[in-house]
Amino acid sequence: MTRVTAALARGEGMAAARALREILVVLLRFRGKHLTLARRAYPGLAAAQRHGEPGSVIGLLAELTDLTRENKNLLARMTDTATGTGPVGDRRAALARRSHSRGAN
Repeated sequence: MTRVTAALARGEGMAAARALREILVVLLRFRGKHLTLARRAYPGLAAAQRHGEPGSVIGLLAELTDLTRENKNLLARMTDTATGTGPVGDRRAALARRSHSRGAN
């Protein structure tokens, strides 16, 4: 992620960043399902999350899922801001169209 964000800061690597973002979306889906299965498999152990104890696997999976989500969101912000596309850009475009159509009336 460090190299990708550094390249984006230099205005390079937009296609690679978008591809990485898509990979993180797939990985996040997988990790979310894995976490759900682990919680179901170990229902009473989720509270015991100290390293080395039963349930620490659930804590580790939750941490990995959170880190993956943070990286995906970081890439989403960086790529959407740079191109004006995606959820942020789409919302801006919709607001601009709406205000333009109101001004025309």
